Amino acid sequence: MSRESQEVSEQEHNEQFGTRGLGDPDAYGYPGEPKTLSELVAALGAARIETNNAYERYKELRDIQDQLRYELENKLRSDGLKSAKGVDFTASISEKPTIVIRNEATIIEWLKHTPDVESDQYIGLKATEFKSLALSMLKGSGEIVPGAEVEVKESLSIRSNKKPVKVQG
Repeated sequence: MSRESQEVSEQEHNEQFGTRGLGDPDAYGYPGEPKTLSELVAALGAARIETNNAYERYKELRDIQDQLRYELENKLRSDGLKSAKGVDFTASISEKPTIVIRNEATIIEWLKHTPDVESDQYIGLKATEFKSLALSMLKGSGEIVPGAEVEVKESLSIRSNKKPVKVQG
């Protein structure tokens, strides 16, 4: 649907139903209320228009959020920081180890010869289960399973502050 025809449809919608949205229980009548076929078609069309508009706005906001995330992460790195606090939010770069399977045959052989690991559980090397085992071993003993490698991935997280923070600017 072109934007122009969508705007005409929205205008028709507003003329018929007013400018109330789907969140307004009076906008299209209450569920179960008898409606004519024409009213049902109009309500469904209006709901589709609002859904499309909301989705377009969502995509715009996601693009803005991605750009801001990129800029913030670059600024933190260039300033040599791992975190920064604002009045309402705190941003931090965290590092998380992940297991990468490099040689499945070596890992299966290791599993067969490790007495405290039930190798039947990993027949055919179920990657998710193995990665959990390998991460717990890494955290527990620092041991890295032969045939696997550890990669550290960084990610930026944003969380709300519990108490407002005074920012000197």
